[in-house]
Amino acid sequence: MKKWTIKKRISFGFGALLLVALALGAFTKLRVNAINHHFTEVAEVALPSINFLTAANAIALEDQGIIFKHIYSSSDAEMDAFEATMRTNATEVAGHLDGYQKLLSDDQARGLFENVLASQTKYLDFRKQILKLSRAATNAATSSALAARAASELDPLAQQYNSALTACIAKQQKDVNAACTAVAATVRDTNVGILAVLAAALGIGLALGIFITRSTDSVLRGVSVSLNDGANQIASASSQVSGSSQSLAEGASEQAASIEETGASLEEMAAMTKRNAENAQKANELAKQARAAADKGAG
Repeated sequence: MKKWTIKKRISFGFGALLLVALALGAFTKLRVNAINHHFTEVAEVALPSINFLTAANAIALEDQGIIFKHIYSSSDAEMDAFEATMRTNATEVAGHLDGYQKLLSDDQARGLFENVLASQTKYLDFRKQILKLSRAATNAATSSALAARAASELDPLAQQYNSALTACIAKQQKDVNAACTAVAATVRDTNVGILAVLAAALGIGLALGIFITRSTDSVLRGVSVSLNDGANQIASASSQVSGSSQSLAEGASEQAASIEETGASLEEMAAMTKRNAENAQKANELAKQARAAADKGAG
């Protein structure tokens, strides 16, 4: 990491924070899914099951009262009406129980529902016998005797039937309570988890900030020192170049003076050479004249 560039350091910091954010999002998503699962169980299974079972139990209790009205009735029309009501109730109960059966999701609920069906069958079979005997009762005495039999034999079967339905309702209520408890625990754990992740994110952010700041400052200090050293070296080199330039200028000036002196000497030499040439020419003419005079004297 010491050799990383500033860009890599900053990218690492943002990447780490992004991973923390993704972890927080994934954790929250999982917890929300768990809460949604519990709410789905309550809203789509437990509460509809309780509604089905409660409705079926209410109708069963209503039928128990109708049975005794049927027994004590002396009117065929009333009996027909009571039986029609019980047939309608039986259809509704069958619909409620069928709806509940489709929602069964565990073996315990299925076992309790089998008890409902078994107790219902016994109750309905015996109720048919009572209704048949009620039609055959011709006086108050036989009706009273039949009512006593219904109270002693039919009511226990009805109570078993009602108890089986109540056991199913209690089981669903227990599931609702368990789901609510699970939701509360999940919410609590989610809050704790979110706070923990946020605290971790804050700690990581601070640590990365300090690390990036210090490491970047160190890199910049190194760059500053390098630039300062380079500037000093450039200044030194410039000074050397300036000194060399000055020396070259002085040398050039001296060479120019020497060349000027040499030029003056050459001019003097050229003048002397010219004078010597003129003197030589004059000497040559004088020699010619002397020779001519000598020739004349010899003749």
